[in-house]
Amino acid sequence: MRTSIGLLSSIGCSQLEYRQRGAATLFVTVIILALLLVIAVVSAKIGMFELKTSANTNRAKEALHAANGALDYGVQRYLLDEAWAGSETFQINGASVSVSATTSSGFASVVAEGESLDGTGHAKVREQYGSVPVFDPGKIPPVMANGTFDPNGNFTIIGNPNGAGDPNNPNNNTYLSAWTADTPVAGGTGSWQTCNVTEYLNSKATNAASAYSYYGGGEFIACESCSCTAAVAECTGDEFRTYLQCDDIIEGNTTDTFANTFNLLDVDGNPDPGAWQRIKSYAEPMTCAQIDGADVGAIFYGGARDGDFPIIWVDGDCTINGGTIASYDEPVIVVIHGDVTLSGNFRLWGIVFAFSDIYTETWGDPHPNDSPSTVLSVNGTGVVYGSLLTNGDVDLGAGTYTLYYSKSVLDNIGAGTSVLEIARKQGSWSDFDN
Repeated sequence: MRTSIGLLSSIGCSQLEYRQRGAATLFVTVIILALLLVIAVVSAKIGMFELKTSANTNRAKEALHAANGALDYGVQRYLLDEAWAGSETFQINGASVSVSATTSSGFASVVAEGESLDGTGHAKVREQYGSVPVFDPGKIPPVMANGTFDPNGNFTIIGNPNGAGDPNNPNNNTYLSAWTADTPVAGGTGSWQTCNVTEYLNSKATNAASAYSYYGGGEFIACESCSCTAAVAECTGDEFRTYLQCDDIIEGNTTDTFANTFNLLDVDGNPDPGAWQRIKSYAEPMTCAQIDGADVGAIFYGGARDGDFPIIWVDGDCTINGGTIASYDEPVIVVIHGDVTLSGNFRLWGIVFAFSDIYTETWGDPHPNDSPSTVLSVNGTGVVYGSLLTNGDVDLGAGTYTLYYSKSVLDNIGAGTSVLEIARKQGSWSDFDN
C-alpha cells in the first residue's frame, strides 16, 4: 500500500508541474502578443503620420509650384508693360493663384500666392525684377574682338567719346578706337589715324560751325572728305604694340563681345552659352545676297516688321562688295554667322557682327558656320557709320576705309523700339509669408 500511495503522489505532482509549465507558456505568449500589438499600433500610427506628412508635403509643393507659376506670369506681365502695378487672380491647372506687383525706379516687386488643388496648402513667394534692353550702344567701341587684331592698310577711325584709351597709360587722353583680346599683330604695313568727331568735321572749313555744335544736338554730318588732320593717334608698323603711340587700342579684352553687345552677361561677367540662339530668334533671317548693297532697314521702319528691333541674321560666310546697306535714319544690326569680308566702296549704317558659336566648340558638321577663328576682314575704300564687332579675329587689310563711330547712328537703331529681357535682383527671392 505504501508503494501505491507513493506512486499516486508522484503522478499528482507531475501533473501539477505540467500545468504550471503550461501557465507560464501562456503568460509568455500573451506578453509577446501584447508587444506585437503595441508594435503594430505604433507602426500604424507612424505610417499614418508619414502618410499625412507626405500628403502635406505634396500639397505644399503643389501650392509652391502654383505660386512660382503665378510669379512667372507676373514677370512676363511686367516685361510687356513696365508700368503694370496691380493684382490678378486666376487658376493654373486647377489651382487658384494670385499675383500682384508694385513698381518703383524701374524695378518691380512681384508677390505671388498659390494653393494646392484641394485648397488646404498655401504658399507665398516674392522676388524683385528689372527690365534691361538687349542692345546697349554705350558699351561699344568702333572695333571690338575676342581674337587677334591685324591692322593693315591706311585707314581712319573716329573713336568712341564714351570710353578712354589704354588705362595703363597715365598720359592717356584718347578716345577708344579698338578693344581686342590679343596683342595687335606686330610688323604690319598698317598706318592709321584716330581723332574725335569734332576734329574730324573741323578739318573742312565748311563744317567748322557744325563740328562744335555736334555734341549740343547738332545734326549728324557724314563728311566723307574730312580727315584726322590733327590726329590724336597715328600708328604704323610695330607701334601697334606700344600704347605710348597707340593708346586708343586696349588689349586684353576678356569680355565676351557678343554677350557684351546684347547684355547677355551674368553677374559674374560670364556669358550664357545658349543665349545667342535667343538673339537669333528676334532677328530677321536673310541671305548674304539679300543684304549686299540693300536698303535692309526698310522692313523694320514702316515695313513688314515695323516696330520690331532691327536685327538681321545671316547664316554662312558673307562678302559685301560695295553698295550701301541701311541708312542713317534706318540703321540695322547685321549678325553674320561665319566669316565676313567688307570690300569695295561700301557704305554701312549700324553694326556688323561676325559671329561664331565659340561656346560649344563643335567645328564642322553639323555646325558648318562655326570655326575656332571667325574672321572679320575689311578692304577697299568704304565707310562704316557705327561699329565692327566679332567674337573671332579682325583683319583690317589693305584699303583706305573709315570707321566712323557715331552715337547718334547707334541710338537710331530701333529708336522707339527695344527688345527687353528680365533681370532678377540677386538674393531677392523669398518664400516668407510676410
